[in-house]
Amino acid sequence: MKRVWTSKEVVFVIPAILFFLMIFGGAYMYTLIESWNYLDAVYFTVSTATTLGYGDFVPITNAGKLFTIVFAILIISLALYFFTLLGRYLMIEGKRLRLKSNGRIKHNRGVRRIKA
Repeated sequence: MKRVWTSKEVVFVIPAILFFLMIFGGAYMYTLIESWNYLDAVYFTVSTATTLGYGDFVPITNAGKLFTIVFAILIISLALYFFTLLGRYLMIEGKRLRLKSNGRIKHNRGVRRIKA
């Protein structure tokens, strides 16, 4: 059976893939620029993306500092967009399930399906 994606899911999946690609791509760049091990670099990129910024890892080289400036602007923007989409999706699905369980809606009329 072929998986059928709704348009709501496609809108969510693309930013999610981009978010994780940026996390792991940014970590790879930090291993090259700052010579950190990969786990430390992933830890730093996630703490940057979520704006936690513990401060236990900081870029030392000028190239690392410049990369962090550009990377932080991009990854924080994408993270905010991704988490906004996730929250919106969960709210809409929760409301739809509540309405369905109360018998107020019976089927998904008007939902566009996209074949994968």
